[in-house]
Amino acid sequence: MHKNTINRRESGLLSRASVFALAAAVAPQFAQAQDAVDDEIIVTGSRIPSANAASATPVTTIGNVEFDIRGTNRVEDLVNTLPQAFAAQGSNTSNGASGTAQVSLRGLGPTRTLVLVDGRRLQYGTSIPTGGAVAPDLNQIPSALVERVEVLTGGASAVYGSDAIAGVVNFIMIDDFEGVRIDAQAGGYQHSNNNQAAQDRLNLRNFDVPEKGVFDGEGQEITLIVGANSEDGRGNVTMYAGYRNNDAILQADRDYSACAYGGGTPNFVCGGSGTSPNGTFASPNGTWTLDENGPGNTFRPTDAFTNALSADAYNYAPTNFYQRPDERYVLGAMGKYQINDHVEVYSSAAFYDYKSDAQIAFSGTFFETSTVNCNNPLIGTTPNAVGVSQLDYICGDGTAGSGVTTGSATLYPGKRLVEAVPRNDSIRLTSFRIMAGVRGEILEGWNYDAFFQYGNTHNAQQYEGDVSISRLKRAINVVDVGGVPTCQSVIDGSDVNCVPLNIFQIGGVDQAQANYISVPSFQDGNTRQYNGQINLAGDLGEYGIKSPAAEEGVGVAFGMEWRKDQLDYRPDLLFATGDLAGQGGSTPPVSGEIETTDFFVEANIPIVSGQAFAESFAIQGGYRHSDVSTSGAYSAWKITGDWQVVPEFRVRGGWQRAARAANVIEAFAPQFTGLTTLQTGANGLSDPCAGAAPTAPFAQCANTGVSAAQYGSIASSPAHQYNAVFGGNPNLRPEVSDTYTAGVVLTPDFVPGNLFVSVDYFNITVEDFIGTISGATAMSQCLVTGDPTYCTLIQRNAAGNLWIGAGQFIATNTNTGSLKTTGIDLNANWGFDFDELGLGDAGALTFDLVGSYLIDLIVEPLPGLAKTQCAGLYAGICSNAVFSGSPNPAWRHKLRTTWEMPIGVDATVTWRYFSSVDLLGGVPGNGNLNNTLSSRNYIDLAASYNLRENWNVRVGVNNLLDKDPPLTSQTDGFQNGNTYPQTWDAQGRYIFVGTTIDF
Repeated sequence: MHKNTINRRESGLLSRASVFALAAAVAPQFAQAQDAVDDEIIVTGSRIPSANAASATPVTTIGNVEFDIRGTNRVEDLVNTLPQAFAAQGSNTSNGASGTAQVSLRGLGPTRTLVLVDGRRLQYGTSIPTGGAVAPDLNQIPSALVERVEVLTGGASAVYGSDAIAGVVNFIMIDDFEGVRIDAQAGGYQHSNNNQAAQDRLNLRNFDVPEKGVFDGEGQEITLIVGANSEDGRGNVTMYAGYRNNDAILQADRDYSACAYGGGTPNFVCGGSGTSPNGTFASPNGTWTLDENGPGNTFRPTDAFTNALSADAYNYAPTNFYQRPDERYVLGAMGKYQINDHVEVYSSAAFYDYKSDAQIAFSGTFFETSTVNCNNPLIGTTPNAVGVSQLDYICGDGTAGSGVTTGSATLYPGKRLVEAVPRNDSIRLTSFRIMAGVRGEILEGWNYDAFFQYGNTHNAQQYEGDVSISRLKRAINVVDVGGVPTCQSVIDGSDVNCVPLNIFQIGGVDQAQANYISVPSFQDGNTRQYNGQINLAGDLGEYGIKSPAAEEGVGVAFGMEWRKDQLDYRPDLLFATGDLAGQGGSTPPVSGEIETTDFFVEANIPIVSGQAFAESFAIQGGYRHSDVSTSGAYSAWKITGDWQVVPEFRVRGGWQRAARAANVIEAFAPQFTGLTTLQTGANGLSDPCAGAAPTAPFAQCANTGVSAAQYGSIASSPAHQYNAVFGGNPNLRPEVSDTYTAGVVLTPDFVPGNLFVSVDYFNITVEDFIGTISGATAMSQCLVTGDPTYCTLIQRNAAGNLWIGAGQFIATNTNTGSLKTTGIDLNANWGFDFDELGLGDAGALTFDLVGSYLIDLIVEPLPGLAKTQCAGLYAGICSNAVFSGSPNPAWRHKLRTTWEMPIGVDATVTWRYFSSVDLLGGVPGNGNLNNTLSSRNYIDLAASYNLRENWNVRVGVNNLLDKDPPLTSQTDGFQNGNTYPQTWDAQGRYIFVGTTIDF
C-alpha cells in the first residue's frame, strides 16, 4: 500500500531505484492493474503472468517524480517530452481546437496510439468531429494520481486490439493509497520579449509591440487524495478530487507572434487577411478598400484581395490564444476487496469536467457572394480623388458617372467585423467512466480476470462572434424608405428584425448592426464506449508442459473482448445549414455505432534457462481475431523472442502484425466544409492556377476545371486557405501494419555503480491508412496526369477559385496509401553513490538519457504515387493530419541529471534537444528563412526538499534561458503564432513551485 510518507523521488524516468530493481529483469515493465499473484507480474505486451520481468518489446517508463520535476499540471506536456511522442492536439492549439489533449507516438497520428488507464481503454475525448483526429483525451487523467506511465513501441493489436499501431501508452494509477494527501502546485511563464527582428517587423506596420518582461499564463492545480484499508487488510478504497486552472496567453503577448508572418525571402514580413476592418470589396470591375484619406465613403484600389502581404491586409494574430485558458474538475474513486484466495472484486469510477475557450480573430464577411441592389442608399455617390464613386465601381463599369441605381450587382465584400467580439469557441467536455471486475486464482497456476467498463463523453460548444451568411445578405439588401435605409426583409415581413449593414462607410457599422449579423451558435454530442473482457491465464508447467532445458513451464492466456462505440452529434441549425461565414460550410447531425468482438490467445514458451550463453531464451506468440460490424473480420498476431545471453547482455526482437478498424468518428462523422492548404513553396502556399500570372500552364489548369476565360484572372486566396469537404465513411477497411523490433540491453557489472543501456531498432509500416486525399495531392496529380480520380476532387466555383462559396476540394475519409517509420531508440541510466567511488558522503548521482533517432518517416499518399521522406522535414504533407501536424526532427533526446544530497535536497538538471528541420520543397541557398528551423537546446532546473517526513516542497524552471522558438510563415498542421507551440517551448521561461503534504 502507499503509506502516507512522501517518497516520490524514487520513481522517475528510468530512475536509479528502478534500474537497481531491474538489473536482472533488463527493462522497465508494463504492469497491468492486476496485482501480483505469487510474486508474478504481467509483462509488457502480454497478459501472461511470469516471475521473470523480461520484455521482448521495448518499453519506456515515466515515474511520478517526472511530474514534479517538470512542474506541469497537464499530462500531455510531460508525455510529449519523450522523444517517441510527437505533438498533437493540446493547450497551445486555438484555431481548430477540439479542447482535447492527445499523444501521437512515432508521429503516426493520435488515432494510431492506444491509450490505457490501468490496462483498460480510455474512451474518445470528443464527439464533435470537426477538430481534427478524434482520440482519447489526456485531460481526463489527474497527474497527482499517476504512479507511472509506460510507453510500448510498435504494434500490439494481438494483445490489446484495435488502435495499437504506433504503440501503447498505459497510465498506471495509485489505487491503494492509505492516509490523506494534498498536492498543490502553481506556475507561470516569464518572457523577455527582446526579439529585435520581430519587433522591427511590427514597427514597420505600426503594430503594437508587446511589453517586455511579461509574466503570464499562470496555472494552479490542487488535488486531494484520501485512502483507507479495510480492518482485515484485504481491501482498500482510494478517493480523489482535483481542480486545475490555467490562464490565457494571447499571440499579442509575444513579439514573435504578434503578427502573422508571410514571405521569408530575405526576411519575414507581417502579413494577414484581405478581410479587413475597412473592408476589401471585389467585383468584376476591380478590388478596392475604403479610403482613409477621403470622406469615409469612397474607394481606393487595394491588392489585399490577392496579396496576404499587402499593406491593407488585416493582422488577425493578436486576438488568437497562444495558450488556451482552461478550468478542470476531476473526481473519482477506486476500490478492491479480496473475498478469499479465489475472488477479489474491484471497481473504479472517474468524473471529469473541463472548460476551455478557443479564441481566434474577429469574424467577417469573408467574400461571401452577395447580390447588392444598386438603389441601396448606403452605397456612396461621392467621387474619390479620381472622380469615381462607389456606385460607379459597383453598379457601373468603374468609370466616373457610369453607376446606375437600377438592378443589382455582384459584390464580394471582405469586411472584418471588429465591432463585434472575437470568435470564441467555448468548449465544455464532461465525461465519466465506471468499471467493475472480479479476478483471482481458479486452480493452482490458473488465474482469471473479468471486467466491464462504460465510458461517456459529452461535448458542448458555444460559438460566439461568427457572422450569419443569411443575415448578412438580408442586411445588405437595403432600400430607402422615406429617407431611412431599411432592409427589404423588413418591408416584405420575412425578417422584421433586420438591421441595415453599412459596410460602405468608415465607422459605418455600429453595435446594433454588428449584433444583428453576429450570432451565437451551438453544437454538442456524445460518444459512448461499452467494453467487457474476460481473460484466463495459466502455467502449463504445473502439468509438466515445459522444455526440458527450461526451468519455467509454458504460459498461456486466452480470452474474449467485446466493445461497442457510439456517436451522437447534434449541431444547431446554423452549423447544420452552413450559415456561419467563418466555419466554411455545413455540418449536419449524425449518429452511428460500431460493435467489435475479439477472441485472443497468447503463449510464452521458455526454451532454455540456466545454460552457458543462455541464461534464458524464450519465444512468445499471440493471435487475435476481430469481427467489426462496419468493416468485417481481420486478424492480428505477434512473434517475439528474448535471449539473455549472459547476466549483463540481453538480445530481444519481434515481428507483430497489428490492425486498426475505423473508429466511430471516422466512419460516421458528418460531411462538413473546413479549410486546407495547398502546395509548399519558398514563399508560402497557393493555387498554381490563380493570380494574374499562374505558375501552372493553361493546359494543366484546364485539367482542374479552369476555363480559358478564367485563366489569369482567378483571385488568389489572401490567407492561402482553401475550402475542403471532410467527413466520415462507414465503408472503410481496417488499416494493417507490421512492426519489426530488434535490440540489445546491457547491464555491465564492471562499471562502478549501476549502468543500464538499451538500444532498439524499430520499423513500422502501415498499409491502407485511413485518411483523405489532400487538396495538395489532388491538385498536383490532376495538373500532371489529368486523372479523374484526382480531378473530380477539385470543384471550382463560377469564378474559378477554391476558397469562396462553392469552390472546394473533396477530402472525405478513405483508405489511402502507406506510412512507414524506422529509427533507433536509446535508453541509458547510470547511478552511483559517491561513497561507493571513494568520494565521500555526498549523496548519489543519477544520469537518465532517453533519445530517439528518426531514420525514416515516409508517406505514400496513394498506391503508386511518389513517396515523400519526412524525417527531418516539416510543412506540407510532412506536417499535416496524416502524421501529427508537427515537425519531424531526426534526433530528439532528454538527459536528466539528479543529485540526491545527504541534506535531503534533490537537484535536477534536464537537457532537452531537438535537431533542426528543413522545409519540404525548400530551395537551399535561396535565403528564405523557412528553409531550416534551427535546432533547439532547452535547460530545465528543479529541486525538491522534504521539510518534514510527510511534507515535500519543490521549485523549478523550464527553458531556463528563455529561448525563442523557431519561426516560420508556413501554416500547416498545428502551427500557431508563427511556430509549432506543441513541439517547442513557445511561451518562454516556465517557473513553478509545488508541495505535497501527507497526513
